[in-house]
Amino acid sequence: MSKLAGESESNLRKAFEEAEKNAPSIIFIDEIDSIAPKREKTHGEVERRIVSQLLTLMDGLKSRAHVIVIGATNRPNSIDPALRRFGRFDREIDIGVPDEVGRLEVLRIHTKNMKLSEDVDLERIAKDTHGYVGADLAALCTEAALQCIREKMDVIDLEDESIDAEVLNSMAVTNEHFKTALGSSNPSALRETVVEVPNVSWDDIGGLENVKRELQERGSSVGDAGGAADRVLNQLLTEMDGMSAKKTVFIIGATNRPDIIDPALLRPGRLDQLIYIPLPDEASRYQIFKACLRKSPISKDVDLWALAKYTQGFSGADITEICQRACKYAIRENIEKDLERERRQREHPEAMEEDEGDDVAEIKAAHFEESMKYARRSVSDADIRKYQAFAQTLQQSRGFGSEFRFAERSDATAGAAGSDPFAASGAAGDDDDLYS
Repeated sequence: MSKLAGESESNLRKAFEEAEKNAPSIIFIDEIDSIAPKREKTHGEVERRIVSQLLTLMDGLKSRAHVIVIGATNRPNSIDPALRRFGRFDREIDIGVPDEVGRLEVLRIHTKNMKLSEDVDLERIAKDTHGYVGADLAALCTEAALQCIREKMDVIDLEDESIDAEVLNSMAVTNEHFKTALGSSNPSALRETVVEVPNVSWDDIGGLENVKRELQERGSSVGDAGGAADRVLNQLLTEMDGMSAKKTVFIIGATNRPDIIDPALLRPGRLDQLIYIPLPDEASRYQIFKACLRKSPISKDVDLWALAKYTQGFSGADITEICQRACKYAIRENIEKDLERERRQREHPEAMEEDEGDDVAEIKAAHFEESMKYARRSVSDADIRKYQAFAQTLQQSRGFGSEFRFAERSDATAGAAGSDPFAASGAAGDDDDLYS
């Protein structure tokens, strides 16, 4: 590219002429989308002229000129469509994200000159780096090596021109270094979006012990599973039916409107297991209060059981709102006390030593009483009845609650049937037996 008019096209013509003189040769254009974008979307005349010149040069290449033109880009849809026609860039090779085997090979290449500890498991790292490309894996190895160097910075004298041999021999990249590097690195495809993995455990969920136990259970047979989305229903059904039972993939869908889900998604082999999460009972509400307030200082006069008893019909989100509002009142009261203390200190500097002790802000019963004035239920009784009716209807349609018993038979009848269970049917159909 050049600022002067016509020089960019001239450079392009010279490159093709040089390639034809030195045939067989390859013309490789990296990031071709930057010089050959879609002409209808570009506002510069230079780019349009370059695209036209490139089209002319590629059409002018003889089939036996032994010159191959290769372009590379990570934005193929930004290239002018005329370049992707037959006789130009008519073969497209997609270099996708490497799979687990490919990632392992890339890791071995980048770590072949590194001193690795015996606990480094490259196969495990390859499994944990799903979605990483070669550059991401190279950055991962570099970051792991930097972690190793940072640990030895205390024993390295930066003023010396060389590092002591004993220090070098003691430096080895461990599996812990790779774990730390994994925590600070993301695949290139996710760097444009902010992805934050929440630190949530089962302890953060109060109550609902039966539901948590059912979610934690791992079935002996995985079976097909899927998730629901109205816009891609047909594709979703196809993907669910095509999933292999050997793939340890569990897909869980959550909704508060189960009545509008397409019935095809609720058939066996798809979303075939319904887990109804009811509103928490008194014991569960007490556990939710404890989970929400486990990191907050609470006064001894706060009775969580009384709060749990009073909040009949409240959901976990409603209880969380009560706790957050009470915390806000406690913080606000503590700030007002600090401002009042500073005001008294300005008015009476001699009393400064007496007020040095700071009280730890606690959530008191008065804060919860004030918070309960604004407490509200997010789920009405009508919604609860609707959810319960839907869960009961779906369970009945799937046969839950039905009792099946084999008919009691006498020992003689059972023995006769057990000796030849097909005797009766065989005797009745001797004339139509295909194998007689």
